[in-house]
Amino acid sequence: MEFLTIQADQQLVTALKKIAKRKHTSVENVAKEALLSYVQLQPSTKKKYSIIGIARSGKGNLSVEAENILEKSASRREGWSLPE
Repeated sequence: MEFLTIQADQQLVTALKKIAKRKHTSVENVAKEALLSYVQLQPSTKKKYSIIGIARSGKGNLSVEAENILEKSASRREGWSLPE
């Protein structure tokens, strides 16, 4: 574990002490909790996959539509082909 020393104005120190007293814990624990909350709220720097969302049509019923098109155009014996 590493140690970190920070400088804070008296108003912040007083506020931390009040919170620590109310929570029955130490100023150190209150400060750690506050810093952890701050870090968790920061946007992730993790890269996202570049392919995510590429094929989104925006149509929620696309799979049903595709089934309907195939049902109308496909023949069990001859298969499926584009209209000429």
